Amino acid sequence: MGAWGPPTSLRGRVVVGAGLLAIGLAVRVPFLDVVSGDYTTFVSRWVDHLAGHGVAGLADQFANYEPLYLYLLLATTVLPLPKLLAVKAVSIAFDLALAYLGYRIVDHHRRGTWWPYLAAAAVLVTPTVVLNSAAWAQCDAIYAAFCLLALDALMRRRPVWAAIWLGLGIAAKPQAVFLLPVALIVVLVHRQSWRRVLAAAVVVPAVFVVTLLPAVAAGASLPSLLTLYPDQLTTAGVGWSPTGNGAGTGGALGADAFGPTATHSPAALSPLDVAGASGPPGVSVPGRLETNGTGFRGGFTYNAANFYQWLPTDAADWWRGIGYGLAGAGVVLLGAWAARRRDRLDGGHLLLIASALAISTPFFLPSMHDRYSFLADVLTVVVACVVPRAWPAAILMQLASGPTYLSYLWGVSVPFAAASAAGALALAWTVLVLLTRKPSVGPQDVGLDGDHGRTPGPLGEVPGPDHEVERLRADVPHLVDRFVDRGPRHLDQADPLT
Repeated sequence: MGAWGPPTSLRGRVVVGAGLLAIGLAVRVPFLDVVSGDYTTFVSRWVDHLAGHGVAGLADQFANYEPLYLYLLLATTVLPLPKLLAVKAVSIAFDLALAYLGYRIVDHHRRGTWWPYLAAAAVLVTPTVVLNSAAWAQCDAIYAAFCLLALDALMRRRPVWAAIWLGLGIAAKPQAVFLLPVALIVVLVHRQSWRRVLAAAVVVPAVFVVTLLPAVAAGASLPSLLTLYPDQLTTAGVGWSPTGNGAGTGGALGADAFGPTATHSPAALSPLDVAGASGPPGVSVPGRLETNGTGFRGGFTYNAANFYQWLPTDAADWWRGIGYGLAGAGVVLLGAWAARRRDRLDGGHLLLIASALAISTPFFLPSMHDRYSFLADVLTVVVACVVPRAWPAAILMQLASGPTYLSYLWGVSVPFAAASAAGALALAWTVLVLLTRKPSVGPQDVGLDGDHGRTPGPLGEVPGPDHEVERLRADVPHLVDRFVDRGPRHLDQADPLT
């Protein structure tokens, strides 16, 4: 390790990595005893169900999450940790994965600098990332990690592997579909063969279904699992019940709300359903959102900082159509722009496009919840370490998303209109940086294949490295892609591995 340079030896990297790990865990410790309303009303009861019934409990309709996360909750029942800490440990583990993936992506662009380490550190201490896992006991880091893996694969021209990661992301949470427009744009720009595109289109749902099979083997209903996300779409993620009907709104959380004769299961209630509930000091209680202000806007938005916060509470329902139109227009315009400039784009451009769409999708779509900008929170930080001019967008996203966390967790009164303005500025700044960025490939800014000094192609992809270690590391994914693209007879005729 030089006097001021990044570590070059394995020992130096381990020391820096251990330091980042210690910082990441330290900033989460003060929030580990926070009990959120989501944990009390949902996750805690799901863990109790799994602890009492084991694998056989997966057969029951007791949760409104797909089984992938429930498998992880089942694993927490055997950990020698208190229930709350075990649940948070799963999410924190994926926080660490996010930090590593941020390091990995930035390292390919800015190898030999401190930027990759800064990316890992920034992801670890980003306020919404810290609060999501350590305070809220939520699991958005899981789907976000799979999305970063998918984005990395897309930039390496590995659509089948991207589809695998995306399928796992969607199995974790439906918000992973926010990355689908990015995948479509990359396919358009890269002009992938129809075989690869078709294979990727099949792999995404296939991987999703595979994640359901252990639960089905335990006795769960496959049709019920397949219709869980569509049911959430029609109810905006609130009012779900095991029978597929909304539980309605109103009513306090009574002592026997989940007893043997209760009409609603734990998963049947949402923050809307338990308005007026109260709890011990220091515990965030569902329902505060409804009593502390205007975060819901008549169902247009559920505490999310987006453009619906600027509408009157009695706004006409056709505003939903406006939102869908704006979200779709963003995808079309960015896709058309990228297609016209495909020979002048590098990896930084693709990251900026992904960041812009991660911001715009929950900003314009109706019925978004407060945590649905999590992927944007992470991506803006990672992108800023590749394209430093994008740092204002990362800061603005925290000013947009952060207050909604404070509102839910501690009942802080939030100026949602101002928070939404911060989100709009983050989107505008990201688009501005994208439109004014010139392709740059050199020692400090290379395509994601990480090869210095070679001529880049569209989106910064370059011929693969000659180093044997790098070639071996890339063998398996490329063999899969080439098999899909050309068939087994042509593997020996393929281009050199990249």
